[in-house]
Amino acid sequence: MDTYILDTSVVVKWYVTETNSDKANQLLDRFLHHALELVAPDVITLELVNALKFGAHYSNSDLVKAVNYFYQLNLILIGTNQALIIKTVNLLNQPSLAAYDAYFIALANELQLPLITCDIKHHQQSVFPLIRYLNEI
Repeated sequence: MDTYILDTSVVVKWYVTETNSDKANQLLDRFLHHALELVAPDVITLELVNALKFGAHYSNSDLVKAVNYFYQLNLILIGTNQALIIKTVNLLNQPSLAAYDAYFIALANELQLPLITCDIKHHQQSVFPLIRYLNEI
């Protein structure tokens, strides 16, 4: 069974209709039908809330519903640890790569799993060759 690391840019498309939302929903459907496994760092929940609050202008009650739905999916969420943070720091020499973006790459590198993203600007295959863009899956 294929296993992928999820980026927030993909998860947001489960809640907001944007370019490639259909592909994100197909990925979610495959997960729900046990055709693949999805893994993410636990900080994805904070990024999701932030994106829905400030990007999609969700109300607090809608945010609670979104968070509840996200946790009901039972994705594999991986917690922060010192070794992973140090690997994240070592990636920060890349141009315009923020710590939270580098953290997703560090986790994918640690687990040697592809990172599925829509964020072509910050998640570049030159930084981590296992990056897979949602529109290519």
